[in-house]
Amino acid sequence: MPWWTWIAVGVFALAAAGGGALVVLGLRTFRRLRASGERVSAALGELTRSSERLASAGEALSGRSDEFERTLARLRASIRRLSALLRALADARDTVMRAVALVPRK
Repeated sequence: MPWWTWIAVGVFALAAAGGGALVVLGLRTFRRLRASGERVSAALGELTRSSERLASAGEALSGRSDEFERTLARLRASIRRLSALLRALADARDTVMRAVALVPRK
């Protein structure tokens, strides 16, 4: 066989080895991309479920906002009554303390 045939065979072998390496590298990359796609899909599914739970919780809260406003109004009224009672108690205490101060001690 002439020398140029051996060179052609060598070039063919190098090309075949390089092509095989590229195929292996391409398959690895494809598998990694597929695994990443599955993880992204799972994460999107969890995000969808979470957003649905959040939406249902938001609907439940919006339905209770009127009740919350009524409860808050009752709380404010109770705080005003408590404040008035505390002022009255302080006035009574002051009156009693003045009366006690007038009584002589032994």
